[in-house]
Amino acid sequence: MAGIQAPGVGSNLDINSIVTQLVSAEKAPTEKRLNSDEALAQARLSTLGIVKSSVSDFQSSIRALASLSAFQSKTVSIGNEKLFSATVSNAAKAGQHSVEVKQLAQAQKLASKSFAGSSANVGSGTLNIQFGTYDEDSNLFTENAAKPSKSISITPQNSSLQGIRDAINSAKAGLTATILNDGTGDRLVLSSESGAANSMRITVTDDDGDPTNDSGLSQLAFDPEAVGVGSGKNMEQTLAARDALLKVDGINIKRPTNSVSGVLPGVTFDLKDIAPDAPTTLTIGENKTSIKESVEKFVNSFNELKGVLNKATKFDAEEKKGSLLTGDSAIRSMNSQMQRLMGDMVKGLTADVRALADIGITSARDGTLLLDNGKLDKALNTNIDDFAALFATTGRSSDSLVSYVKAGSETKVGSYAVNITQLATQSSYNSTIGNGLFTIDANNNTFKLKVDGTQSDLITLSLGSDLTGAELAGALQAQINKDTALKTAGRSVTVSFDEVNGVMAIKSARFGSESSVDVTQISAGSSSLGLTIRAGTAGLDIAGTIGGFPASGLGTRLTGAQDAAGLQIDVAGGSLGDRGTVGYTKGYAEQLNTLINGFLSSDGVLTRRMNDFTQRIESIGESRVKLNERMVSLEERLRSQFLAMDLMVSQMRSTGDFLTGQLATLPFTNKN
Repeated sequence: MAGIQAPGVGSNLDINSIVTQLVSAEKAPTEKRLNSDEALAQARLSTLGIVKSSVSDFQSSIRALASLSAFQSKTVSIGNEKLFSATVSNAAKAGQHSVEVKQLAQAQKLASKSFAGSSANVGSGTLNIQFGTYDEDSNLFTENAAKPSKSISITPQNSSLQGIRDAINSAKAGLTATILNDGTGDRLVLSSESGAANSMRITVTDDDGDPTNDSGLSQLAFDPEAVGVGSGKNMEQTLAARDALLKVDGINIKRPTNSVSGVLPGVTFDLKDIAPDAPTTLTIGENKTSIKESVEKFVNSFNELKGVLNKATKFDAEEKKGSLLTGDSAIRSMNSQMQRLMGDMVKGLTADVRALADIGITSARDGTLLLDNGKLDKALNTNIDDFAALFATTGRSSDSLVSYVKAGSETKVGSYAVNITQLATQSSYNSTIGNGLFTIDANNNTFKLKVDGTQSDLITLSLGSDLTGAELAGALQAQINKDTALKTAGRSVTVSFDEVNGVMAIKSARFGSESSVDVTQISAGSSSLGLTIRAGTAGLDIAGTIGGFPASGLGTRLTGAQDAAGLQIDVAGGSLGDRGTVGYTKGYAEQLNTLINGFLSSDGVLTRRMNDFTQRIESIGESRVKLNERMVSLEERLRSQFLAMDLMVSQMRSTGDFLTGQLATLPFTNKN
């Protein structure tokens, strides 16, 4: 018996085949069900993936309409494009303007006499460069207080024409130097920045002792008030510094560069040519074409999404068969929420445009959107602001000095009354210095101050006498605002002089409790200019209510609470008390964007449904593992039983063979 090595030897049965077939028969129904369930779950998950992609595409189309800036973009056209080009921002206002270009801005150019080559020695010493305005009629040079003078040292080692050029350019003093060959030799050409106030006066401290003669470094001297070579006017002016001059709507405009901004809100002119007495037109229009394209994309994208949803959920009445997601709760929820939202009017709007139907968007029987282009064009042409409010988040104030800044996620749609109990103020350092003329000398020309918490470096005033209070204020403001430490921190001041009361006032540009002006150091005689070491008056923050609830103020900005939580407004002066209302609305695009974010979020209805099917597929995988484990166990049990049967048959056969042999040997056995 022990010699049997393979199943079926004893019984002559194919036990391996029998066991395999029995296990397969047991496994087949369950495996078929699992495969079917997995294929269905995979198909539904895949269809939900297509739905999710379509929802994301639709969200992309509405983002173009959710921002107010999408409706504020402008178009620009110019009657004579040879004269200038123009760029416009969202701040530009639609309208037509007359523009006349009378003069282009120009930088001053000074040229030295001709030298044998760029390596020719010129001389050593110091170049002292001042910038200002030169009046040819009065032969008077007036220094530009807003642009500091610069001294450039020329050593014997860099006293060549090329060395002087490099030293000037390395100094970054507000001018550039180049070397130009005129056919007879090399000339040093100095170029200022454009604008009449950037004319140059170059005085020389010459190592040869004479600062004006036409030798050594003095060859580069240029004093516009001097007369003739050898008197300190040794360079040649090849181009005079000039401002750009233009007329906009009949008003004369002057700027130091040919890039002109600040004339019309949101408009920058780039001047190219002149045409005195020949004005042209600048027309700024609403970018209605872009808006219309965005609306059309919104309609088309929604219809594509609707097509995907309809295909995924349709029921074939003839075949009496549903689609993969027929009756799916997630799809029903998404469908109903979007349809309901787009069927409602936008809360808070009081104009004629309050619903999609008002601009020509209606629903077809299958839930897709229809667009009436004629009605859309009419709505766009009637009031672009009302059109924008239909889609984007908007805030509107009834008071011209109260502006909507932004809202928060908790801000509720509505109209909120604004009441101001305290206006924001700037910190001011005031000094009574009386009327008369003032002198700035070495005893009172330096001081330090702290502006909005930032300490200045030592500020030095240019020396001068017989200054009026207004001139003194201008000198103070220019030098304070040129301070490197203050400029780096974004701090600045305005300085004014009250001629009636003789009061000098240094005011921070910032409003509110973060605003401060403190004089921290003075020279011995600075009190003659009204400067003493002390703090100025503190700035005050805006205070008041929004919607009847106390609001928090910082500077000129007021932030609401309760229903108006997160709503921010800016109050630029005006009176105390009631200041009208601020309305806050959320248009269709903003509401849909928020709704879809919810669908696609980690706990959103669409994400949860996809997770359900993913978990179902994982569960089927686990069931398949368990089925295989059970089949292995079944196979082992069957094989054990068949082996036992095979052994028993083998033993019985052996016993039979033995008995047969014994019977054959009995004496009474008759072989015949």
